[in-house]
Amino acid sequence: MTGIPLPPKLQDRLTQYEQIKSQLEVVLNQRVQLETLQRETESALNELKDLEEGSKVYKGAGSLLIEVKDPVKLKEELKEELESLQVRITSLKKQEETLRKKMEELAQWINQEIARLSGGDEGS
Repeated sequence: MTGIPLPPKLQDRLTQYEQIKSQLEVVLNQRVQLETLQRETESALNELKDLEEGSKVYKGAGSLLIEVKDPVKLKEELKEELESLQVRITSLKKQEETLRKKMEELAQWINQEIARLSGGDEGS
């Protein structure tokens, strides 16, 4: 197909495919980041669970460590953060699935159209 101009509809579909591919990469990167935060939060909760009564607990705030006065409140905050992360990860997984399906459909259409244009499938 070298040198043959592509029909506008095929060009549009190729552009859509590339845009969806880029969106999928962004969603995958976000999901990886959130899953990392999820593991870190779970780890922090496990550490708090194993902590002896009266132990000092510190929380990061930017480049500072600040002593936590109420470890129970911190546990609750971390549990809420974990729940929020899980909801966001689930949402990203759904977006990922939708984008993959769209990419698959577009790829199938593009391949059929290219085959038709190159004379491989005259009946479509």
